[in-house]
Amino acid sequence: MNPVSLPLLILLFGTLFYLVIPGIGAFAVRKQWRVFRRQVLTRASFPVLSYKGVREQEGSREQTIGSYQFFGALEAIEDDDIIWLRNGTLSVAVEMREVRLYMLPTKDFGVTVDGAGGQLPDRTPSVLRWHRMTSLTEGSKIFVAGTVVRRAGRAVFLAGRGDPLLVVMYDGPDETVVRRAIWCGRQRNEYWNQLTPLSLAGGILTLTVLAYLAIRPPLDTFSAVLASVGALLPVLPLAPPGVALFFVYRHLWKEGRYRRARRDLEILEDGSSVDAQHARHAGRVAALFELLSLGCLVTGLLLNVVIALAVMSYFIP
Repeated sequence: MNPVSLPLLILLFGTLFYLVIPGIGAFAVRKQWRVFRRQVLTRASFPVLSYKGVREQEGSREQTIGSYQFFGALEAIEDDDIIWLRNGTLSVAVEMREVRLYMLPTKDFGVTVDGAGGQLPDRTPSVLRWHRMTSLTEGSKIFVAGTVVRRAGRAVFLAGRGDPLLVVMYDGPDETVVRRAIWCGRQRNEYWNQLTPLSLAGGILTLTVLAYLAIRPPLDTFSAVLASVGALLPVLPLAPPGVALFFVYRHLWKEGRYRRARRDLEILEDGSSVDAQHARHAGRVAALFELLSLGCLVTGLLLNVVIALAVMSYFIP
């Protein structure tokens, strides 16, 4: 292999597996949770569907009853794609085909105390497509919000084009669902997403192979050192002395995430009366914490990279 092209390949593969692929996943995950929180905020203002509301529309020719939210317990599953929910006075059907089901974490796991003194979960909700659900327990509490239509004389929550249903499974009191969804509806760290583990594994394997090729005669010392350090890059932040900055990074990142969550709760609680300038300021402060945390991570990583390069250069003549 051309000795000039090997270092270039190492840099290209390192950038691809350690930055580009996880970065694409990070943008996708952040967008997904932004859409989820926007849906929760929008649908929190919908009226709660009641028996009276359904009866008032019975004489109308309109098939659409309106936009509502509903808190109920799972009563039955019909034809694989329809679930029945009941809240004690009313039963409604929910068309679940192509619907994402969000499952809120339990309140007693990794809780964080909010400004009001209440406890809110510090985990990201689980997300599953309906067709991947294997089973649901009768009596499971489910919150659904969206468009309600009349079909065969019954009220049915139905997703439309550009108007998806919001379906959240939860435990605990009904009145806490929206606040909990807003609070924890974000990835704890967007860089660590579904693509990251496979991408890091691919980077480690690829750079290990390139390091082996560089070590084979004739020895290419620079490429061998570069590829060896690159293969170790995912674990280098956890090595001393840079690991100290890694813990600072985690603390600052968590603080930024906390401040974004507090801002979203204020928007939920205050509605249209929330100060837009205050909300933007809170967002900028949260972004500053995230930027400082990334600076700590990169600084600690670079420190360990320099040490690793020196050690590898000693062992690879």
